[in-house]
Amino acid sequence: MNNNTIISQDTEAKKRVSPIEIIFKYLSYLPLFILTIAISTTIGEIYVRYVVPKYKANTLVLVKDEKGATSGILDDVLGTKKINLDNELQLFKTRRIISRVVKKNKLNIKYYAQGKIKITSLYNNLPFELVIIKSFDTASNLSFNVKGITKEGADIYRTGKQTKQSKKIFHISWNEPFELQNFTVKLLKNNISQVKEDNIYSVSYVPEAKATKEIISNLTVVPFGQKTTIISLSLIADQKEMAASILNSIVSEYIASGIEEKKISNDNTVKFIDDRLGIIEKELGNVESDLTSFKRDVLKGVDIKTQLEGLAGNLSDQEKAIVDMNVRLEVLDMIYNYIHNSKNINELVPSNFELEDPTIVGLITRFNEIQLKRKREIPLNTSKGVLIEDLNNQLKDARSNLMEALANLKKKLQNELRESEKSKNGLESDLKEGPGNENTQINIERQKNIKEQLFLYLLQKKEETAISSASIFSNYKQLDEAEGFGPVEPDASKIRMITILIGLFIPIIIIYFIDFLNDKVTSREDITKYTDVPFIGEVGHHANRKVLVVANKSRSIISEQFRIIRSNLNFLVQDKKVILVTSSVSGEGKSFVSLNIGAVLAISGKKVALLEFDLRKPRIIKNIGLQKKNVGISNYLIGQITNLDDLYYPIQNYDNLHVYGCGPIPPNPSELMLNDNIKRLFEDLRSMYDYVIIDSAPVGLVSDTFTLSNYADGVLYVVRQRYTLKKQVEFIQEIYSSKKLGTMGLIVNDVKVGARYGYYGYGYGYGYGYGYGGYSGYGGYGGYGGYGGYGYTSKKSGYYFDDSKSKSLLTSVKNWFTGK
Repeated sequence: MNNNTIISQDTEAKKRVSPIEIIFKYLSYLPLFILTIAISTTIGEIYVRYVVPKYKANTLVLVKDEKGATSGILDDVLGTKKINLDNELQLFKTRRIISRVVKKNKLNIKYYAQGKIKITSLYNNLPFELVIIKSFDTASNLSFNVKGITKEGADIYRTGKQTKQSKKIFHISWNEPFELQNFTVKLLKNNISQVKEDNIYSVSYVPEAKATKEIISNLTVVPFGQKTTIISLSLIADQKEMAASILNSIVSEYIASGIEEKKISNDNTVKFIDDRLGIIEKELGNVESDLTSFKRDVLKGVDIKTQLEGLAGNLSDQEKAIVDMNVRLEVLDMIYNYIHNSKNINELVPSNFELEDPTIVGLITRFNEIQLKRKREIPLNTSKGVLIEDLNNQLKDARSNLMEALANLKKKLQNELRESEKSKNGLESDLKEGPGNENTQINIERQKNIKEQLFLYLLQKKEETAISSASIFSNYKQLDEAEGFGPVEPDASKIRMITILIGLFIPIIIIYFIDFLNDKVTSREDITKYTDVPFIGEVGHHANRKVLVVANKSRSIISEQFRIIRSNLNFLVQDKKVILVTSSVSGEGKSFVSLNIGAVLAISGKKVALLEFDLRKPRIIKNIGLQKKNVGISNYLIGQITNLDDLYYPIQNYDNLHVYGCGPIPPNPSELMLNDNIKRLFEDLRSMYDYVIIDSAPVGLVSDTFTLSNYADGVLYVVRQRYTLKKQVEFIQEIYSSKKLGTMGLIVNDVKVGARYGYYGYGYGYGYGYGYGGYSGYGGYGGYGGYGGYGYTSKKSGYYFDDSKSKSLLTSVKNWFTGK
C-alpha cells in the first residue's frame, strides 16, 4: 500500500469549501453581529424617535374641456380625446402657480418649537408672526431663535441649540421694527397665553424662489387612472394641516389662474369692440349729417320716388348684397389693421366675430393660444431665453399666416363686390331717366345703412362678450378637500430593516477584510491550496508552559492527537526508524512536536532516541528543564566522545525515551554535519533504538536539514496555525515536488479548531466511543467540532473544553466566543 494514498485525502475534496463551513465561520463572530445590529438598530430607533416627522396630504382634481365636458372611453377608442392630460400634469408644478401659493400663504417663513431633544414644526396657533419690512439682499436667508416671551416682548438669540450659556442678541418689543442680519423685520404678537417664558422657538425665512422649489420637489402629480381625466395630487410637509392647506391653495390658485386667462381674452375683445364702436359712431354721424344736408340743400325737402318699381326692387337686393360684403370687408380691415398695428403686437386678436372662413378662425385661435402662453412664460423666463424666442417666432409666423389669409379673403370679397357693383351699375343705367339726385341719395343712404349695421353688430358682440365674462367657468374641479395623514417619514419599518442589514453587513465586511489582509495560515484552504504534502496529524493549542504533554495514561485531547500521529507514522515510514522533524522558520513548534512524538512512541514500548540537532539554537533540554551537560552531539561529531551513553539524558517517567543534547554550540554547524562521524552516529543509533527522532534546524533558514535528510527515512514538516506564512506553504510544496527531503508528512501545530479560527480539521478524526467522534478507527469523524477536528463532545457537544473540569455551559459559551 502506498504511504501517500492512505494518509492524504482527495485533493479536490480538500480544496472544496462547504457552505456550512462558511456559515460556521461567520457564526463564530456572533457577538460582533449582535453588537453591530444592536448599535445600528439603536441609532435607527433614535433617528425615528427624534427626527422631525413628515406628513402627507392627497386630493383629486377633475379636468374638463372648454365646453365643460370630460373625455370618455369612446374618445380614447376613437382617438378624439380633447384633453392632453400630460400637459395638465406639468402645468400643476409650474413655478408661476406655486410661487403665488408661497407668497399668499407666506410659506417661505417657518416656525419651530424646540424641545429638550426634538424640534417640532408649527403651523397654526402661532404665538407670534414674522413680518419682513425690508430686505437688503433678496437672496439672503434669515434665521433666529426667540426666547423669554412676555406680554411686552421677547429675547432674540442666534440659531442653534439653546443652552443657559447661550448669548442673546437683544430684546425686542412686539410690533416694533428691528434690524437683524440683512433684514428689517418685526414680530406681531398673536396668542401667547399658553406660552411659557422658557419656551424656545425658531424662525426661519428663505426667499420665495427657494420655498417654491422645495414645495415643487415635495409635490407629486400623477394621473388617477388611464380611463379618466382625474389628476391625483399629493404633498409632503411638516404638518398634516400644512400639507392639506398648501395642496388646497395650489388647486385654488390653478383654478383661479385658468379663469384669469379667460377673462384676459374677453377683456381684450371688449376693449377692441369699444375702440371700433367709437370710430363707427363717428363715421355714422358724418354719413347722417351728409344725408340731412343733401335733403335740405339739394332736394329742398322734396321726396324722390322710385320711377321703376321692378328695377328698384332688384337694385335693392343687389345693394343689400353689396352692403353685406362691405360689412365683411370692413371687419376684415379692422382685424387686419389691428394685427398690423405695432401697438397691438403683444395683444390677443378678437375672436368673437362670425367669420365664415374656418381657416381664419383657426389661425386667430392659434395666434391667441401662443400669445397666452407667451404671457404666462415671460415672468418665468428671460426675454432672450430660448423659450421666449421660440414663442416670438411662432407669433411672427402665426401673424404672417393670419394676415396673408385675411388678404386672400379680402381679395375674394372684393372680386365678388366688383361683380355685384357691375350688376348694380346695369340696373342703375336703366334708371337714368329718374332724377339724378336719387342716385346720390341712394349712395348716402347705403353708406348710412352699412355703418348702422356694423354699429349694431359690434354692440351685439360686446354684449355677448360681457355675458360670456359673467359666466366664465373653470376647466378644473377639486373633487374633495385635501386631507393630511401620517407621518410618512421617517418610515420606521423601512429604517429598522435597513439598520438590521447594516448591522449584518458591517461584520461581514470586517471579517472579509481581516481574512483578506491576513498573510498567515489560518484555515484548511490556506494549506490545501498550496501543497499536496500528506497530513500526518494535527496538534491542538496548548495553553500552559508545559512542553512534555504526553503522559502514559493521559486521555487529554492533545495526548490523543499525538497517538494519532504515532499511528500515522507507521504508514509514512513503515518499518523504518529515523524521522526528521523540521519547519520553515523558528517558533513553529518543531521541538515541541519532536519531544512529544518521542514521548508517545516511548510510552508504547518503543525505545526512542531524540536528537537535539538544531546546533544553532537548541531548545529541548532547556524546555524540559534538565541540567545541561557539558557534552553533546557536537562533541561526538568532532571526535571528542565516542561513547553514546555519555550523551543522552534520561527522562523521568519515560524510561524508553533518551534525549541527546546538542552540547556546546559549534561555530561551524553546517561543516560539522559533513563530518564522517555523523554517518557512524546514525548507524549506531539505528542499532540501539526502535525510533530516532531528529529535531533539526528550520529548513527555510539554513541548509542543515537538507544534509540530515540523507540519513532520515521520513520527514515531518511542522506548520503552525496563525504563525506560518502562506508563502512558506508554497515553499513546502516546492520541496515536496522536488523530493529534496524525501518522504514527507505534514503536521499542523497549535490548532484552534472551529470557525472562530478559520480551521475545521482535515478528516483525521478519531473516536473510540467515548466522546471523540461518531466513528472509531483511523480516518473517522473526530466529533462535529470541525469536520475531522477534535471537538470534545461527551456531554456538551460543540463546545471545546475538558468535561472533567465540569465547567458550566455559560462559561463554555463565553470561552468559545472569546477564543479562550
